[in-house]
Amino acid sequence: MIGKYRHRIHGKGRVRIPKGMSSESNPTKRRHRNAAEAARNASLSTEPMVAVDDRPHDQAADILLDDLGSMKIGREQESCSKSMISEGGVSRISQFTSCTNPNFDVVHRIWKSGSSMQKEVVSVLAAVAELIKERNGTETDVEYFAALMTTLEGASINEPNRTAAVAFLLQLIVKKVPKEVLQAQFMRTVQILYTKMLENSEQNENSPLKYLLSILGVVLRAQPARVWNNANTRNMVVSVAALCAHDKPWVRTMARRVVRAVLTDPVTSTDNGLHAAASGVGMFVQQQLQTALSEFVFM
Repeated sequence: MIGKYRHRIHGKGRVRIPKGMSSESNPTKRRHRNAAEAARNASLSTEPMVAVDDRPHDQAADILLDDLGSMKIGREQESCSKSMISEGGVSRISQFTSCTNPNFDVVHRIWKSGSSMQKEVVSVLAAVAELIKERNGTETDVEYFAALMTTLEGASINEPNRTAAVAFLLQLIVKKVPKEVLQAQFMRTVQILYTKMLENSEQNENSPLKYLLSILGVVLRAQPARVWNNANTRNMVVSVAALCAHDKPWVRTMARRVVRAVLTDPVTSTDNGLHAAASGVGMFVQQQLQTALSEFVFM
């Protein structure tokens, strides 16, 4: 019998899978898993957790608060008076402003995100909060709405960031204002919003127009059915529909949301189930389609 004369020279160090273990899903080697676990443990802090009251005083936070004190509409010095809501009433942005209304807590997120208009938002909110407290207000939603509308009315056309900041705060608080207030102040509110929309329709910054459309949608949605008997109110929805073809994507999106929210409101619909402004919007859309079709034919 001839003996073996060939020897395997490759794969001597390879780990061979035992018979019947080829479908094992949990291998014994965990090199990559161990490396990931070690990196995760290294990123965790080994220091014990300390209560907030026991932590050392952070001087950097005081410097930040001092810088925020000068960011106001009139650039006046910040007052140290407390909120008029309650003795311990605070919100998440009370460290930046004297505002204690929790509806503006989202400003805290804007501040952390590095937004370009974050300084303007905090500045406007701080000034409005101080103005309300100087007049012995209680920082209610209606008081903030009235103060912000007055601030928006006086905003300059040359300061689109300031207008965007005021409009951003308004679209936060207008949803909390009672419908009775929005109905009573409808004419003045719509006049201010429509004027600012015309001023900012050609601006490079689309933030003011986006927030103004959002406010207008809430105000229009809150109106009773009798308001839509006025032709000017119906034409306002047609003007918003014209912005559905705006160059800026966010303006187009917000305009479409407003038109859809107004026309699908079951409270203000007529007996046939259609909104009073639906016919005007439909005629406008039909004209746009005919114009686009004629341009396509002559191309």
